Amino acid sequence: MEPDALEEQRVESREFRVNGKALVRQKTRARGAGSGIELDVDSWAVWTLDDGGLVTRLEAFLVHEESEVIEAAGLSG
Repeated sequence: MEPDALEEQRVESREFRVNGKALVRQKTRARGAGSGIELDVDSWAVWTLDDGGLVTRLEAFLVHEESEVIEAAGLSG
């Protein structure tokens, strides 16, 4: 995505679960810079952390069910 494609963007974390990786349910709201089209999306993110607590990987999932994210991210066991 182009750096200036969005005039405004806000990501709100709604829920956190940590079990080796951080599973975050989030709400993203944005508005297109040129079009003015508004976006309102529920999504999930999986954050992988190193031993020092720094983020080494971030994966985003546009699914509604937590179980789908767990399976897709390989967190099911």
